[in-house]
Amino acid sequence: GSGPGQFKSPWGIACDALGNVYVVDSGNQRIQKFDGNGTFLCSFGNRGKTEGQLNFPYGIAVDREGGVFVVDSGNNRIVKYVPTDEEINRGKEQPAQAGESGMVQPPRSLAVKAGDTEVFLSWMDVPGAQSYNLYFSTSAHLTIQGATKIEGVTNPYTHEGLTNDTPYFYAVTASFEDGAESGLSEEMTATPVLIDITAPQNPYAVINHGAFMTNSPDVVVTISATDLDTGVGAYFISESPLTPMAGTPGWVDVTPAIKFGATIPFILSPADGQKTIYVWFKDIGNNVSTPATATILVNTSGYLCVAKWGKPGRGASLLHGGEFMAPMYGLTVDQQGSLFVVDNGNNRIQKFDNAGNFIILWGNFGSANANFHNPTGMACDGKGDVWVVDTNNHRVQKFDGKLGGYTMKFGSRGNGEGQFNAPWGIAVDRVRGYLYVVDSANFRVQKFDMTGEFIMAWGSFGNGEGQFYFPRGVAVDQEDGSVYVVDMGNHRIQKFDTSTNVLPQLLTKWGGSPAAGHASSPLAQEAGQLRSPWGITVDGAGDVYVTDTGNHRIEKFDREGNFITQWGGFGNGDGQFNFPYGIAVDAKGSVFVVDSGNTRVQQFMPAEEGSERLQDEAEELAELEKAQRTQA
Repeated sequence: GSGPGQFKSPWGIACDALGNVYVVDSGNQRIQKFDGNGTFLCSFGNRGKTEGQLNFPYGIAVDREGGVFVVDSGNNRIVKYVPTDEEINRGKEQPAQAGESGMVQPPRSLAVKAGDTEVFLSWMDVPGAQSYNLYFSTSAHLTIQGATKIEGVTNPYTHEGLTNDTPYFYAVTASFEDGAESGLSEEMTATPVLIDITAPQNPYAVINHGAFMTNSPDVVVTISATDLDTGVGAYFISESPLTPMAGTPGWVDVTPAIKFGATIPFILSPADGQKTIYVWFKDIGNNVSTPATATILVNTSGYLCVAKWGKPGRGASLLHGGEFMAPMYGLTVDQQGSLFVVDNGNNRIQKFDNAGNFIILWGNFGSANANFHNPTGMACDGKGDVWVVDTNNHRVQKFDGKLGGYTMKFGSRGNGEGQFNAPWGIAVDRVRGYLYVVDSANFRVQKFDMTGEFIMAWGSFGNGEGQFYFPRGVAVDQEDGSVYVVDMGNHRIQKFDTSTNVLPQLLTKWGGSPAAGHASSPLAQEAGQLRSPWGITVDGAGDVYVTDTGNHRIEKFDREGNFITQWGGFGNGDGQFNFPYGIAVDAKGSVFVVDSGNTRVQQFMPAEEGSERLQDEAEELAELEKAQRTQA
């Protein structure tokens, strides 16, 4: 938990001279203090990079004066807190050597693989470590004092000369130039066993020395195998799991060796996603081994899928939260991080917390207040109220964002001021107090005050500047009030200055040419181009995110329309899309996307932060499974 005295992945612990206990509550990014009886006293620290904040802390120590030193692992620093009222909640960074005793994290992700009288080991490197020490025993629950130590081992390492059918238990420490040594890594076990040696045995592979993620498909692969009769004579690497024949092109010959190992370059397929490689070895007699496998996440976009939720369904009660019927269109995030999704196929709105946990739903088919007929766009204002575009009822409805209670509506069918013909997108200027509604079939955008009173409109049918062809999404840059409009039929984005409440000035535009055939041309697939875009949002830094629906991807631009990055592609895997529509970004930079064809919502985070989250979740799951096995 995250309350006082509760923990999420606690790591380090220390005591002061008075007997108080300090616990590193790593998953909650804080330190908690207890008295000697376990009574909670206080906590300090929170997630971030500024002074006194923490990013996955691990080690902790307390000096004689009560100064608390914390290893701020994710920020690559040591933070000191001093016990005064003024300083206890903000740290003072103190210079410290990476190898100071008790202040470094041990190696992580220790992996072991048994062979014939040997065990292969690898682990994640520790920044600043000069070498590593291997501790092993034939008994579980290793300690530094009780285990056998092998100094100065390299990563990866082969422990040879073992007794088959005997369990061995392993842990690794990191050593530093100043002579300091970290604590033990997690403990792993392996049992060597006698095996058939007609083909190379103990095939082993690891990508980028065990890294979880890479931002480039260009990697290095460390491989090894043994063959006790004729020796390993060649290896074969592929992303295909199909076993190659001995004569298949692609085998790389090596000098025959009983024990073969090498680190070699390899280029993975370019698309982002989880990659698995397969490595086979053959001996001089062309006997082919079973494959070694290794995985790594390739992410070149800078964004990583960290969560997804949703499934098809028409359930009408609260028990059916998280069930959607395609198409799904709009999506918005309030200032507290709650997420609202337009469940168009069920004519309702669903609300979730930022972890994807269902909270409430409201709406049904119809034209009465609080009912919908093809709802599409949606936006939140600064008070937490939710504005929904009720497209086929040609109106906008306002709801209380907490419980979904109906508040007001405005609009009717027509082409006059304040009337609509199939309205679609909506955006709120929270700073200046305006609403912008895309009046799609009237080929215009209308501006209103927060009571729904009409202020002005602009646009007409066409492909000229300031004209539209079935526009869809709209977004506001909260810093300067600029308005971005998704001109879907013209495959472009147009940006306007609306500050004067007269005919807006076009500031810039980008995307594809409106010429016939653009959407089916190769040009529409290039980075920075668009094919039938729909959704749009702007983050706190002014960067613009667009759902490039026809290309099944997300594109990110700066304020001037300069391309920054993209991610996605057609499919149903993590980070892939099948007609993405709505998009929103929260205050922390997480991007949420309505993946309509896959009937789900996906959450993305900047890759470094997202990688840390996924690793933490994987470690927590591994610890849980380990605990369950122990109990069993």
